[in-house]
Amino acid sequence: MNLEEFPASDPEFWSHPEQFLEHSRATCPVTKLPGDAGYIMTRYDDVRAASVRVKEFSSNRPGFGQDDPELAAIAAQGLPEVATITTNDPPVHTRYRKLVNKAFTPEVVEGLEPKIRRLADDVFDSVAATGEMDFVGDFAEVLPTMVMSDALGIPYSMRQTFRTWSDNIVDMIAADMVLTPERRRECRRSYVEFQHYFADLIEERRDEPSDDMISQLVGARLNGERSLDVPELLDIIRILLVAGNDTTTNLLGGGLLALLDNPDQLAAVQADRMLIPQMIEEALRYVSPARWTIRVVADSGVEVAGCPIPAGEIARLAWGSANRDETRFPDADKFDIFRDSSAHMAFGHGVHFCIGKDLARSEARIAFEALFDHFGDFELTVPRAELQPLPVPGINRLNKLPIRFRVK
Repeated sequence: MNLEEFPASDPEFWSHPEQFLEHSRATCPVTKLPGDAGYIMTRYDDVRAASVRVKEFSSNRPGFGQDDPELAAIAAQGLPEVATITTNDPPVHTRYRKLVNKAFTPEVVEGLEPKIRRLADDVFDSVAATGEMDFVGDFAEVLPTMVMSDALGIPYSMRQTFRTWSDNIVDMIAADMVLTPERRRECRRSYVEFQHYFADLIEERRDEPSDDMISQLVGARLNGERSLDVPELLDIIRILLVAGNDTTTNLLGGGLLALLDNPDQLAAVQADRMLIPQMIEEALRYVSPARWTIRVVADSGVEVAGCPIPAGEIARLAWGSANRDETRFPDADKFDIFRDSSAHMAFGHGVHFCIGKDLARSEARIAFEALFDHFGDFELTVPRAELQPLPVPGINRLNKLPIRFRVK
């Protein structure tokens, strides 16, 4: 595949990688990216198959900047980093996942729903008088942060700091290939701050347990094994922070924009709220909040679609591209809430299938229900061309979504 027309080292390129991904699916479904960015797999069947081949595509990958002495010196000011769920393989991964599953049972998620609804109502009430808002900045970024802050037992006064930590961690995971040295240092310092804050909070919960997720995790046991130590808990909280904030923000913003781009479907959902769950599934497929997940190829190397991938190479499982594969989803670039989107892989697939998927679905459903209860007659207040995804390679989040509305 000729990559000259696709400047993969340019952050702005990743705002609109669709043309590249489409070309890859059609001509070279396993594409070698420039530099040390590894390979990207873009077809649905290949991505799905690789996600369950855990012995060949390992999640046990290098940490952020571990080969950079300057970043290592900053990291040394924090606590040791331990791989738990997202950066581990079975059977070690299995133990951690079973422990964390206890915080995301259907009963736990159902118990959070009244609080989520109150928070959504409060945010919409706060902007109603103006008749306008930036749906991303005023709501899609705010609600998930408040929900996860509440779930973890963090005061709302920490909300902005909490969000900053989350965004910086996302950059460490999803944008490392395009970060400047200065930005890499900033992200690493931010992570050390995150570690110290939550390490103190963990010890507080050991002494005085509450009903929040941290207390549940501190006290979690499995088959009589030891409880999680502080470095393990910090990595799990890191995962919850990102999964509970970033991806839900991306789903909410991208989902509403897709509806605004398709007024007939927006009208249908407003008229029949029973369509909201299937609209969310289509938004998950169409938006794909996380563009890919990174795996590391095993020592023996692999071959996918006739392409050999050497041992130790990075392989990017491109969920976003798989969800636009025409062979699996006909007319895949069209947003259609009436299609069967159930086979999408926006939450991944296999042993790493998103642990917070039920909470994300519940939060999105309640958010759109509350939006349509409060407001109607939505319209953009800026030209459509101004609305662009952020230039972060691994995620799909809008830069803004300014709208005008009528208060009901």
